[in-house]
Amino acid sequence: MFRESSLFGFSKPESPQPTAQESYKVKGEVDEQHVRAELNQIVPGAVQYLANENNISHFARYPLQLLVDMYQAKDSSKPWGLVIASKDDHNGAFYHSGALNKLHRSIGSEIHTRVVETASVQEATALAEKLAGRFGPASYLILRGHGNEMGIQFGAEGEEGSELQHPDADPMQESETTEKASISEFADSIKGVLLPGAGICFDSCSTGASDESIAQELATQSGHDTAAPTGDSGMIDLGAQVVGRVVKFQPKYHEASTRMSKAA
Repeated sequence: MFRESSLFGFSKPESPQPTAQESYKVKGEVDEQHVRAELNQIVPGAVQYLANENNISHFARYPLQLLVDMYQAKDSSKPWGLVIASKDDHNGAFYHSGALNKLHRSIGSEIHTRVVETASVQEATALAEKLAGRFGPASYLILRGHGNEMGIQFGAEGEEGSELQHPDADPMQESETTEKASISEFADSIKGVLLPGAGICFDSCSTGASDESIAQELATQSGHDTAAPTGDSGMIDLGAQVVGRVVKFQPKYHEASTRMSKAA
């Protein structure tokens, strides 16, 4: 498609229009400084604290009130749940925080939400274990990152240790052994981070695509039930239900059904 230039009088190609996801990423990056400024205005020091303690660098990906409450609950002994969110977000999908907002509004008065950002499986386990050591075992776990049937991505593609991968996944790098070991190491860590019976929910495309997916593998190895989308889809609602001291999930996704995987 061409348009006329009023300055030179000849036609030139139009600039390609950004996709919806690219627009979300641009908007999110623009919003970042505004969110940081507003957060620090409401609770001075919150940005620095959450960056240091929770490794958060993308504040615009989360509801403002959730960030405020995370800071204000930094010394709270109330029950809490864990969100492990990827640093990597190539298309801006995680600037949609509607499901986290619904979660916070529905159970936030009973159970705190604590978000950590990570670029690797090793970093994820270290952050999770640090919080569990300080606040005790968590009532739930949400995994938030780009994914497929056999894995979930936390850091930039191709970086060693950036993907939580099913043992049967095709090797992508020479570090095949390290990648394949990551799921068992992660599952072992999760056993000590979560309360018995705590639910795990994937906000990660296609991680529940089959009975042999990464979601089922994590359920089998960790001993915790998981919920995950069967295809490429964003999260509508986590469907969180408080059951005693833990949270169970019945999530809804935009363009996929939900696969519930039982622990072994």
